[in-house]
Amino acid sequence: MLGALHRALLGLAVFLVMSIGSLAFAAKAELPAKPTATKTGKAKSKAKSAVKKGKSADAENKAAAAKGKRAQAGKAAKTARASAPAVKRRIPKGTMTLRILNTRDKVEGLRVVEVSKKGKREVARLTAKGKKKLAWLLRDSRNGKVRRPPDRLLYQLYQVQQHFDAPIDVVSGYRGWARKTSRHFKGWAVDFKVEGVDPRVVWNFCKQFKEVGCGHYPTSGFVHMDIRDKSYSWIDMSGPGEPARYVKEQTAGAPKETAEAAPEAEE
Repeated sequence: MLGALHRALLGLAVFLVMSIGSLAFAAKAELPAKPTATKTGKAKSKAKSAVKKGKSADAENKAAAAKGKRAQAGKAAKTARASAPAVKRRIPKGTMTLRILNTRDKVEGLRVVEVSKKGKREVARLTAKGKKKLAWLLRDSRNGKVRRPPDRLLYQLYQVQQHFDAPIDVVSGYRGWARKTSRHFKGWAVDFKVEGVDPRVVWNFCKQFKEVGCGHYPTSGFVHMDIRDKSYSWIDMSGPGEPARYVKEQTAGAPKETAEAAPEAEE
């Protein structure tokens, strides 16, 4: 009897072991498989990476090309500036060309200004020979009397000519027969024209000087310039030998006549 019981227990044990093994195998079979990268996913990832690299390379190439174009443009501009011929001036710097209408005297390329360096600055000064010659050219056309003009007046006339780079026709300078209140009587004034330039343009340029008197004479076509303590400008529509006929300059349109006198015009 004991043998039969022993065999029964042994069979039960074998059954239990086999059941547990089957359950473990089933559980293991039901566990989800670990995700693995597919070949398609790897291919897509590589393709995206290649596209990004391609775009980056294109951007770098475009930037390099643009930089190269800018560099070439800069070199071309420098070459153009270097190869561009210097514009030849009609009136070389430091010189003057004048024609005196009343005496028919004429001087070309008169050296009137010398430039020297004072430290880092350039200093311009009138030459003694130039001042003497200019005083003679601006003499009284009626009696030939010479009165030396102020250096400032001569230098301003020089600056006007250098700015417009054209010959100057002098209408009058020193006038010993003028009224004593006139700056022409003192030799402090000059009436002139600039070849090929509208007198009004010349007049506007002269007004930029400090402590200067500037008169515009449209009928006669010349500009008056003198030196004084306080700047003053005017327009006189009178012709030669006529009484002064001053006008007020308007912002727009032609000047408007006025009965108001300009007492400071040539006093």
